Amino acid sequence: MKIRKLDVPNYPILSVDLDDAYVKLLFKYIKKANESVHPTMGKQWVNTLEFSGDAVTNRKPTFTNDLMELVDENDEFFNDVIRPVITQYCVLSDLPVEHLVQGDKKPLMQRFWARINTPDEYAPAHYHNGVFSFAAWIQVPTNNEVEQQEDPESSDFVLHYSNIIGLPEKLNVKMHDGAENTMLFFPSRMMHEVHASRTNHNLYRVCVSGDII
Repeated sequence: MKIRKLDVPNYPILSVDLDDAYVKLLFKYIKKANESVHPTMGKQWVNTLEFSGDAVTNRKPTFTNDLMELVDENDEFFNDVIRPVITQYCVLSDLPVEHLVQGDKKPLMQRFWARINTPDEYAPAHYHNGVFSFAAWIQVPTNNEVEQQEDPESSDFVLHYSNIIGLPEKLNVKMHDGAENTMLFFPSRMMHEVHASRTNHNLYRVCVSGDII
């Protein structure tokens, strides 16, 4: 008797290790947003952050929004990083990616932003209006192994989905040193959330995200 496992076709979730050059590029964009007036959003983020090298060391009270809109100069991050990931996503997907796309099939980045979070901040479960979304963690001060002794999901990034019999499931992405400089790429309509950290410290988690339409 021979028993085989049949995998159910589905859309993949990709994890991408970012080259140092592109991590530096994202920090450059954050610094630029901290120094310059945004072309459409104005000056609300000017001089709201402090840095030591590339690391964000302080978020001032004048940082009134929980996210900072970024500008991808000459579409460098989109062309060098996101386009190759989209191509690979189409290769690895078990289901036709065309089913995710509505209208023009030429991809472009609709939104591009950074979240600068203190440990006690979180994002409730939500989804985005796009085809693909990404989250790139470039500064991760938390250590899951220590703080999750009290709360097993402390500081996790969590993706929600249904299994083949319709029951809710979730994929927890752990925030620790190994998560720094990695990017998650997933369908925009997939529900996801960010848990608060249970560790009381003054460090900031920096995540750069975007929506592809």
